[in-house]
Amino acid sequence: MFYIDVLDKVRKEVMQKIIKWTDADLARRVGMTRASEIEAQYTIEWILFHIIEHETLHIGQINLLRRLAKCWSMTSVSSQS
Repeated sequence: MFYIDVLDKVRKEVMQKIIKWTDADLARRVGMTRASEIEAQYTIEWILFHIIEHETLHIGQINLLRRLAKCWSMTSVSSQS
């Protein structure tokens, strides 16, 4: 459960910071340097939206794998009969 504990800790720390943000904070632009050394500007709101979107994608992948695992386990049980 190490990773779950780490995720819980990080999420709590992030929430403690986010809860204090104002609309002005969300509109603030920050620079990011990519591997190509090009400076890109994004708002905090845009970054948060894409983090949430990315997490949602992974949740969908996990749910798909769970369903496939159930199908595989049912198939292997019925083939043994």
